[in-house]
Amino acid sequence: MASMDSSLLASACSGCWQQLEIILGPSPQLLEGLTALEGDSALHVVAAFGDDADADDNFRKSADVVYGKAKRLLFVQNKKGDTPLHCAARAGSSRMVALLTDFAKAEHRAKELLETENKLGETALHEAVRIGSNVIVNLLMEEDQELASLPRDGVSPLYLAILSEDTVIAETLHAKSATGMLSYSGPNGQNALHAGVLRGEVWHS
Repeated sequence: MASMDSSLLASACSGCWQQLEIILGPSPQLLEGLTALEGDSALHVVAAFGDDADADDNFRKSADVVYGKAKRLLFVQNKKGDTPLHCAARAGSSRMVALLTDFAKAEHRAKELLETENKLGETALHEAVRIGSNVIVNLLMEEDQELASLPRDGVSPLYLAILSEDTVIAETLHAKSATGMLSYSGPNGQNALHAGVLRGEVWHS
């Protein structure tokens, strides 16, 4: 796979959507390039910036430009298996998460995107739980009430929430999950109750 064009990467990293339009206008094929280290696409790059008022607006416009030129990038996974949605959730950018989710909904593939697991077996929901963003957790769970059941084996979002003593997110996961679709699983045969005990808490479902 070709390396990402340096001018494209610079524009993506700075949120300069006007420059992206200029660069990609005659050369949309530049979006085939990936970063050398992580194997990120341009959409991964613009999605990986936090919720910071005007700057965030520029990155969302950048995402719109990139997606408009290459819709397939929404579902591309990097070397770690992350989609752009994983990156946006990890950055704490609720508006970017909402934008990428809207893109997927327009293609009738929102569930597919939300349930994509990286090489750790984690979805974007895990990233939202890990950074303690109940806003993003709510947003993702509103779109897919089965999301907290993933992965089928491994560390569940609820386990992470209990381990980090985030009762607000734990309650959100419980409230927003479809009946029977909330996983309590953890590593090495443990579950959310084990995590609660480790933290000196008892989780009452």
